[in-house]
Amino acid sequence: MKLDTQEKRKIIPGDEKKDSASSLKQNYKNKAAFQKKNNPQKKPSLLSSLSKQPPYKKEAQNKNPKKQLRDAKRLLMQKNLDASVRVETERRIKALELQLVEKIQDIKAIKTSRRYKMVKFFEQKKALRAIHQIEQKLEDADEDDKHNIELELMEANIDLNYILVGLIFVGLYNF
Repeated sequence: MKLDTQEKRKIIPGDEKKDSASSLKQNYKNKAAFQKKNNPQKKPSLLSSLSKQPPYKKEAQNKNPKKQLRDAKRLLMQKNLDASVRVETERRIKALELQLVEKIQDIKAIKTSRRYKMVKFFEQKKALRAIHQIEQKLEDADEDDKHNIELELMEANIDLNYILVGLIFVGLYNF
């Protein structure tokens, strides 16, 4: 008595896993063969090679400004260089130097903000506590002292803004 393959699967436990794994392999092989057949690799056309930039404009925009600056300075060292290219390169060097300075400043600002994050948090809490204390004094104060207390409140608000916005964090309060 012969059983169909579907009936064998029903009878033999664990057989589904083997068949499904082998069918997955077969499907993968068929898919890979199909992709090779229908997607041959294209050769670069003649027009794409002709439309490339001249050698002095091969600068990639993704390069580090230091590398771009070094490359531009090397280009200036060449003896047989057109005047227009020389002027353009000198302008690019000035722009890259400014860009490099800005990048260095950004990196320093990020490092200091990471380093003093906890200090900034504590100083902010101290400033807020001082502002609340001064506001309570202002509510309880007489008309004569209100002007002086309002000045203290303004100074405390300035300190808080400095802590929230400023780059250098210094302990302002000593309680």
